[in-house]
Formats: sequence, C-alpha cells, structure tokens
Amino acid sequence: MNGTGTAPAMEATAAIVAVEAPKRHRRSRRRGQRGSIFKRNNAYTIVYRTRDGKQKWEGGIRTKDAAQARLDEVLGAIRNNKYVEPSDQTFKEFCDEWMESAKPTLRPATWGSYQSALKKWILPSFGDYALCEIRKADVVKFLYKLLGDQSISQKFVKNVHVLLHRLFEAAIERDLVAANPAHKIKFPDASVVSAAKAEDRVVPMPIEVAQIFEKFGAVYQALLATGVITGLRRGELIGLYWGDIDWTGGKIHVRRAVLRVPKKLMDAGGFRNLERIGQTGLAISLVKSKKGYRLVEMPSNLAAILKALRQRQSGSSAPFVFQTEIGGPIDPDAVCKVLRAAQPTAGERRFTLHGLRHLYCSLLEKNGATLKFRQEKLGHDNASTTEGYTHLVDDRGREFSEKVGAEFQFPSVSLTLANPKAKGLLAPSNPL
Repeated sequence: MNGTGTAPAMEATAAIVAVEAPKRHRRSRRRGQRGSIFKRNNAYTIVYRTRDGKQKWEGGIRTKDAAQARLDEVLGAIRNNKYVEPSDQTFKEFCDEWMESAKPTLRPATWGSYQSALKKWILPSFGDYALCEIRKADVVKFLYKLLGDQSISQKFVKNVHVLLHRLFEAAIERDLVAANPAHKIKFPDASVVSAAKAEDRVVPMPIEVAQIFEKFGAVYQALLATGVITGLRRGELIGLYWGDIDWTGGKIHVRRAVLRVPKKLMDAGGFRNLERIGQTGLAISLVKSKKGYRLVEMPSNLAAILKALRQRQSGSSAPFVFQTEIGGPIDPDAVCKVLRAAQPTAGERRFTLHGLRHLYCSLLEKNGATLKFRQEKLGHDNASTTEGYTHLVDDRGREFSEKVGAEFQFPSVSLTLANPKAKGLLAPSNPL
C-alpha cells in the first residue's frame, strides 16, 4: 500500500502544481516606439510609428545629432499626444502667409521691421527649409552668428529672436509644428558682448535739456518740455489733440500717435486703425498697446507752457497741439532732424527724443515712484522694460532741478510763446 498509495498522490500534487504555476509569456514589444535612424546618401532619415501604428519616415536631415534630436522630439510628442503630421510647407511660404495675415494686428513700423529682418537675415538662412526641419540647434547657431557680427546690435538680435519665436508659435497654433525651436534660448550677458556692439543710450542731464531748449522755436520748446515732463513717445507727442488735455484735472489723455508710414505700405492697405493724413506719408494710429492708453499728470508749469502755445495758435482750427504753420502735424522725422541740428557736435553728448523718456523714468525713480507707477506712466506692457529705462541722475543736474517739471522749469518759455512774432532759432518744418 505504501508503494501504490504514494505514487497517485504525488501525481495529483504534480498536476495541481502544473495547473497553478503561472505560464511565462513572452513580453510583448511595442513596435517602433524607439524609432530608428539610418543614413541615405549624404543625409539621415528617421523612422517611427505613431500611436495608431502608422509608420512615418522623415528624411533629408543634415547630421546624425540633428536626426537624433528630431527623433527624440517626435517620440516625446507621440507620448504626450502632441504629435503633428510633418508639413512640406517651407519656412518662406509660411512667413509670407503669416506676414499678410498679421497686417491687421501689427503697427506699420513693426510690420516693416519684421519684413526687413526676414528679407535680410532670416529667410536667407531658413527660407528653403521645411518648417518641421528647423531645430533648436539651428536657431541657436543662427542667433549666435548674428551676435558675432560687429555691425549688429544685441538688441536687434533679441528682436530677431522674438520674431522667430512668434512665427513658430503661430505655426504651432496651425498644427504645422509640434514644438517651438526658438523657445527658451538664453543670450550671453551684455558684458561679454563686444563693446563696439553695445548700444550707447545717451540719457541727457537736466542741464543739457535746458541748453537745447533755449535754441528751439516756440513749438519745439513746448514739445521738448512736454516730452521731458510727461515721458510720452515721439508719435504720442505729435498725435496729441487739444481735446486730449484736461485743463481742470491737470491731466493729459494719451489716445493716439502719428506715424510715418511708407506710401507703398499705405497704398497696399491691410492695416487696421490707420487713418492717412491727406496724401502725405503720415497717418494717425492707435497707441502702441492697451497699456499705452493712459492718463499722465500735467503740472502747473507745463499747463502754462501749453496754454501759451494755445493762445499763439488762436487763429487755427487744427486739432494738433504741435502743428505746422498750416495746421498739420509735425513730421516725426523732422523732430529728429531739428533736435540733431540744435545739439553741439564738438565734445558734447548727443541725445534723442527717446532719451527724454529715459530721463523722465529716472526722475520718477529718483523721487520715490514705484516700479508699477513708472510702468503705468510710460505705457509699458512689461515692468522689465521699465527697469531698463531707469538710470542714475547725478548731481550735475541739481542746479537745474527746478527747470524741467518738478525738476525742470524753463523761465524763458512764457515770454517766447506769448510773443506771436518770436520765431526762435528753429521753426518746425512743413511735412505736407
């Protein structure tokens, strides 16, 4: 019994073990999720599968590293459900379409600068590429090449970067690319860029503003004083209407700007909120951004200057505060020419009207204004921009601290503006 009873029991136990033991299955392999790279002629091709199992090939990639970067990008997009079918559209074709569609949303000057940057720098490098072929390494190499050009400022290179980033963001919105190759690119600190390329923004001292003031005619004296006391942009100054001035509340409403627009762009049309002034190359436009619509305080000394100018223009029905002899707006280019002509050339610093904006911001900071307040008064979208407008105002201007705004006052202006026959050294030119 011991011999015959044990064997069946052992067989039964073995059968149970055989049934209960888990079967070892071969691990299933997700085909194509690693992708592959191979060389064809002088270029590289990547192969991968989408989530629905379709095999995709992308060729013509110039280097193995670029191919690996593209494969990693594609597989990451597939994993995150952000994969976009590669488009054969070239970068130039996309840019042409985007530039035309962007006209209603861009100011003419911005559109023109974009067009110039594309034509001269960007399209020669990327124009023939398919959108999906352009990698971050390509963009970094391109931008650093521009940084190495001694004739190009670092600010311009940053502007080119902003444009590239904007273009690729638009391509993402249209499902033409999965990622932005211009995203999160860091530039070297300005200190390591050649001094020859650094922009030397001259911020005038109050004494320099007062010296230039004395050389101007009546209209330009008032324009200069308004610019330095309010910090308005050049186009905003020229676009001021008398109706924008709140004499009772002591404030100026900033609502519009006067721009010079190439006639070719004006005739082509497509820009919204742009009103041509007669048959000139000047146009009335909305202010630069939503933040540009603002109220700026008008101190009593500036109010006196503007009231004297208004009295001088008593026979004119034109709306512009700063106008030519026939009532038209001053040409923005003329302002630069007049300012340049009034400044000494031997051993003295030459500043622009935009430098007055920097001085205005610096004086606000010097007198305790917060960054938020300065940003609001300058009409900046970003506080970081306002920070770049703040400069040290040293003791050289203290003796003139009562001559421009809270720090500036021009004692001769009332006499000059009150006398209708006083032409001054420089009278405004007629752009019409």
